[in-house]
Amino acid sequence: MHPELRPPTTIQGWFWNTYPTKQQIEAFEAEKDERYRLKLAHDMEVDDERTASEDATRALERERAMNEFYRKSREADVVYLQAKTALESGEVLSKTAQAQSELFEKCSRLLSDSHSTLEKQMNYNRDLNEHLTTCLEERMTFQMQLIWIMTVGVVLLYLQNCFIRDKPKQPLLGF
Repeated sequence: MHPELRPPTTIQGWFWNTYPTKQQIEAFEAEKDERYRLKLAHDMEVDDERTASEDATRALERERAMNEFYRKSREADVVYLQAKTALESGEVLSKTAQAQSELFEKCSRLLSDSHSTLEKQMNYNRDLNEHLTTCLEERMTFQMQLIWIMTVGVVLLYLQNCFIRDKPKQPLLGF
């Protein structure tokens, strides 16, 4: 209990000063509200920093995966053009066949690597989408909880004012 709102300890204090003053109540409420606002702001800053860091890491991973995919695609194009050029140049049939088989093996390896990179990118995008959906659901839940807490507080204040029969000389909470 706030020191200014603590009841007096002497008999005379109990008799003459039973209820806290309006200024004491307002000061206590303002201090409590400010502490809550500061804690809420701090929690939101920590959450935003963590989310921004995770998003930056994911964006960097996605960029790396896309760069790898494009690099392997360019290599496959180069290998394909080399194979096409080797066929058109009229080299010896055995050398051409050997070179073609090597080039086609490289192409198939590069294409399989490109395919696996694309699958990784698709998995990453799916995970990111799920993460963002979860964050949105958590924020919506938090907002609904705040609305319920405020509603219950208003109803309790209303009920307090409705059912107090012997009202004190100084009104509680300014009502």
